[in-house]
Amino acid sequence: MPYLARGDNSGGFREVLKVLAEKGLDERDLNIIWRLENSCSVINAVSEGLGVSVISWTQSSKYVKAGLVGFVPFDTETVSYLKLIDHWRAPIPLSMHSLNS
Repeated sequence: MPYLARGDNSGGFREVLKVLAEKGLDERDLNIIWRLENSCSVINAVSEGLGVSVISWTQSSKYVKAGLVGFVPFDTETVSYLKLIDHWRAPIPLSMHSLNS
């Protein structure tokens, strides 16, 4: 599944890396197709169906509530404010469930 990432210096992306590490994964396990400089750009790209991403609830909530993107909360030991968002607003595909187990 295509993944839309924030830039390497993003605090949010560092949080994503922590969650991945907790699950025994790292950045190389993501199919990163694009790195964007801000969350709004990522959310807009997701809403256009270009891929999925992990974004803070604070930044994505109005888009989720408007029905522009869907989200899946993470089951993680890492204290985080991040949510997986997708264009399809549907249950996440099985290939992405490894992040939640």
